[in-house]
Amino acid sequence: MKFIIDRTKWLRGEGYKQSRLLRPSDGKQCCLGQIGRQCGLSVRSIKDQIGPSDAVQKFHSTRMKWPEPLRPTPAIGGISCDPDLSRTMMLVNDDTDISDSEREARLIDLAKVEHIELEFIN
Repeated sequence: MKFIIDRTKWLRGEGYKQSRLLRPSDGKQCCLGQIGRQCGLSVRSIKDQIGPSDAVQKFHSTRMKWPEPLRPTPAIGGISCDPDLSRTMMLVNDDTDISDSEREARLIDLAKVEHIELEFIN
């Protein structure tokens, strides 16, 4: 699986409180938001959602659209939780203390373990 992360639309390095799969105020997307859109998730299903599990909580039918290593898993009481890869990618994506080049390298390495290729453009 290969996904393109467009730096011109990429929401990163602002901390977790500011991050969203798709931030309504400016249309920027974190890395997982961009991946989700490339997997067929609608703007509506990721808009203002913090992570994949939040999107699935709101739109249950979106769960199977996420790539398997990033797919939220049902947990106790029907609440979905993000897999380790999603959580780790969110932490790296939102880290305020690293450079973008380090962020990209870490995200590429994390994804590669699960046979996901990330390419950063623009």
